[in-house]
Amino acid sequence: MTDITPLVQLMQQRMEAQQKNMEVQQKQHQEQMEMLQRQMQQQRQEDKEAHQKQRQEESEAQQKQHQEQMEAHQKQHQEDKEALQKQMEVQQKQMEEQQKRQQEEREAHQKQLDALIARLAATPGGAIVTYPAASIPTFTLFDSSAKLWKGYLARFSTFAGAHSLPKEKMAQVFLTIQTTNTYKLLYTLAEQQSPPKTDNALIMEDIAKFMDEQFDPKHFTVRERFKFWSDMKWKPGETLHELATRKCQEAAT
Repeated sequence: MTDITPLVQLMQQRMEAQQKNMEVQQKQHQEQMEMLQRQMQQQRQEDKEAHQKQRQEESEAQQKQHQEQMEAHQKQHQEDKEALQKQMEVQQKQMEEQQKRQQEEREAHQKQLDALIARLAATPGGAIVTYPAASIPTFTLFDSSAKLWKGYLARFSTFAGAHSLPKEKMAQVFLTIQTTNTYKLLYTLAEQQSPPKTDNALIMEDIAKFMDEQFDPKHFTVRERFKFWSDMKWKPGETLHELATRKCQEAAT
């Protein structure tokens, strides 16, 4: 009878070898799985860090852009404010100089008017009421930046009638009390007559017609500009930009 013991032993050895091989393979597989998990975790961590870094960079870039826009806006606001302030200071200085010139002209015209009334009173046949030196009547010059011509002419006519100025003397009195610029305009008018006249030959009707053409349009530029700058006032809660926009809209109308 054949002995099967060696055969059994061989089979057991093979089974043990296969078992060991399977254990080795399982161990390798386990190690591979663990390594793959570590790689995936590392990749997720790197992706997370990269995403956070990208978001941080984008946030910093937005903050930097916003800061630059704020600084540019503040700079523009400051420049606009300084420009407007400078313009207002220049306008104020011009108005003060104009007021000073007008005051000087009024004083000079008053002296001329006093002398003219004295001469008219001494003219033979010139029916005019005389006044003591301290009570000689006065009349203001025509200021186109603050007065309308038609109203001024009406008041001058009333003044002339109240003080019995002869009609032939009204033009000379009118010329005497006006500014140098107005006198030059009327002097030029006299020269352009056909035939040319002297300023003393002008009559009140010629002066009134010429002044109507020069100073009584619907929108007199000098007067409107004076009114525009005189109304330069901030409204409650109004910003500099809103003020500039409002004044531009008013100027356009």
